[in-house]
Amino acid sequence: MASPIRFQAPDATEEAMRITNLTTHVVHDGYRNLIFVQLHTDDGLTGLGEATLTNRTEAVLGYLLGHARPSVIGQDPDESGAIWRDLYLGGFIRGGMIACAGLSAVSQALLDLRGKALGVPAWQMLG
Repeated sequence: MASPIRFQAPDATEEAMRITNLTTHVVHDGYRNLIFVQLHTDDGLTGLGEATLTNRTEAVLGYLLGHARPSVIGQDPDESGAIWRDLYLGGFIRGGMIACAGLSAVSQALLDLRGKALGVPAWQMLG
């Protein structure tokens, strides 16, 4: 059994990692469009998430590029709870399926980033 992950407080002189961009990639699988989200950081890491919502590609892309991207750029990916709250309670309609699909992809990408930063697969952090 793997030992539990222990997060260490960053050194006071150490700058926190920051999100520098959110990009989207649409891939057609023969049936529907699959929407993937990548979060890029100043440390060179990227996190990947998926936001597919059948027949709502343009709407989800609008949410991701118009609302989520400006909200996450400059944020510390370790503050995933604050990022989630800001996206959910922000200026977009709360709780709708389009916003939740985009929010889910950002959450997945943040978890992927954390796993890469810690050197462990994301699934091991899910408990």
